[in-house]
Amino acid sequence: MNIKSIKKVNFRKVFTYSLIVLLLTGVQNYAHFRDDYFIEKNDFIVPNELNLSSPIIEPNWSYTTGSDILSIGISDDGRYIAVGSWDHKLYFFQNSSSTPLWSYDTGGTVPSVSISSDGSYIAIGNGWPDYSVYLFHKSSSTPIWKYTSGSGYPNVAISGDGSHIAVAGSQTHKIYLFHRLSSTPLWSYDTGNLITAVSISEDGRYIAAGGHTDDVYLFENSSSTPVWSYTTNDNIRKIDISSDGEYFVAGGSGNNVYLFNNSGTTPMWSYDIGDRVQSVAISSNGQNIAVGGFNHKVYFFDTLNSNPLWNYTTGDIVYCVDLSSQGDFIFAGSADKRIYLKNSVQNRFGIIKLGIKSVVMTFNTVQEFLPKEII
Repeated sequence: MNIKSIKKVNFRKVFTYSLIVLLLTGVQNYAHFRDDYFIEKNDFIVPNELNLSSPIIEPNWSYTTGSDILSIGISDDGRYIAVGSWDHKLYFFQNSSSTPLWSYDTGGTVPSVSISSDGSYIAIGNGWPDYSVYLFHKSSSTPIWKYTSGSGYPNVAISGDGSHIAVAGSQTHKIYLFHRLSSTPLWSYDTGNLITAVSISEDGRYIAAGGHTDDVYLFENSSSTPVWSYTTNDNIRKIDISSDGEYFVAGGSGNNVYLFNNSGTTPMWSYDIGDRVQSVAISSNGQNIAVGGFNHKVYFFDTLNSNPLWNYTTGDIVYCVDLSSQGDFIFAGSADKRIYLKNSVQNRFGIIKLGIKSVVMTFNTVQEFLPKEII
């Protein structure tokens, strides 16, 4: 399952349990979110409409890594958290404690992390100078296996059931598919150009990928031959697929958002946001889409309509978005260092302004909170 990096932060079902916040630096090649927004899709209000009688929320805990945090993965129940850092380490936590269960020094930066739905398996893509893919089990800091691609920054996505790991090989130009039982790829496919985005369905059957060829690819896990491919007008940087693999959304540098169905070879629709697409997400049920833009905006769509249901202007570039399983909550990371959270119980909003890098923090999402400077 993808983390939905920072990417792949997977908030598919975690909303009823806990929220993990990472404060990162501005290195856009690695750190894709700086802060966080939560916006409820049907009851959206602007910050100046906050109920000021709400109590202030404090983090459940925080943990400072040795350098900037680059990636995160969270199990569907919110119990397990995997964090990749510039300090070359993978950290693995239970949400009940700020002390890592374990950590592992990979010898290189860790810009991509993905975790299975139950938290049992963790896949990472390792950066300079290692350029490798690792697979871990939650019970041990010793990797199950390691595969070295030799160049580029591999972007990883593990299926929800933990059976398959899809990799966008970056400068190798290849898309790889692994089974968790072996470090030898089941297959690879050479796209002929930089490949940077990948996502995989819950059962590992469907793999969607894209990159600098402007092409979007759909694969089934049984074959390295694409089911189909489609040439866009964009360098595809972000892709996300629904749990059943029926729908996936893609976006990139050419300002367009594309929605695809796995049975079709052309987009169901596309939408021009007027600036570079920085992040995309689709709900697990495939019914809603969130998009973050270089134009500082968050867009929210129904998959049946190419016109946004609404958009909201944040204070800076929106580097990361994600959705809850049913699309009820929208998560977005922007460079203006704030969080917006819709309380699902009391029907109120809150804000936290953040300004710390290299820190992991957890919050209960069922609590309400007021604007407060953390530091």
